[in-house]
Amino acid sequence: MKRIMYIAIAAIIWMGCEKKDKPTGNAQPEITVVASNINPQTKTICGHDENNVLLLPVGDTLKMTLSLKALQSLSQYKLEVHENFNCHGHERINRTPWTYQDIVNIQESSNEKNVDINVPIPALATLGNYHFKIQLLDVSGNEALPIEYNVVLFNEVDTIAPDVVIQAPSLEDEHTFKVGDLIVIDATVQDNGILADGYYEILFEDEDGKLTTIKDEDFLANVLNSANINTSFMVPMAAKKGHHHMILAVYDSAGNVTKVEWSLILE
Repeated sequence: MKRIMYIAIAAIIWMGCEKKDKPTGNAQPEITVVASNINPQTKTICGHDENNVLLLPVGDTLKMTLSLKALQSLSQYKLEVHENFNCHGHERINRTPWTYQDIVNIQESSNEKNVDINVPIPALATLGNYHFKIQLLDVSGNEALPIEYNVVLFNEVDTIAPDVVIQAPSLEDEHTFKVGDLIVIDATVQDNGILADGYYEILFEDEDGKLTTIKDEDFLANVLNSANINTSFMVPMAAKKGHHHMILAVYDSAGNVTKVEWSLILE
């Protein structure tokens, strides 16, 4: 699927004035989100529960009303979106992220202002996790605490997750391994759409719920709606003895995910 990078950049580059002294008291500007057409939800992002998640369908527009305040005159605010496909890990080979940046100068001399913002999400934006940040400066370069959201782009047309069948290891049995042992995974994947822009992850979850990414692989560009996963890996040397879990997570090109989990014992 063709991916297009959309960038909206204001003519003025975001360069804060040099800060003279550390702001004291209430000298720091403030940003408040007064209204939004998408309400934040609590979702699991990168293995952690986050309460600032915006679920946005591609082709839609994020609309917000912001209250901007400062003791001194307001200078400019900045809106920025950047990808978080793999929790700021390595970049996906076949996924070009959507990016957005808008820097707005506040022309009139005012220390309080409400602004309406509109962030259009392209219909062809690559699905997945993003970060959305709102920043504000006053005329002296004092910077407000930024407002940050986790954004998940999804496709309303395709909401069907892939069908994943694991041949090995057997999910009915509990398997025992030692540190350094080789674990082999053999699985087949079927999807109603194209898998070529999708990927799969193999995760190791210890007894404390800590997740470690063992493998993170893109499906090849010539893959259509079916694929085989044949891979192997060593039990992590840092893994502790006890009862643990393995997770195979398969994502299709629309961002739908199927997770298959099984247990193992390290002795």
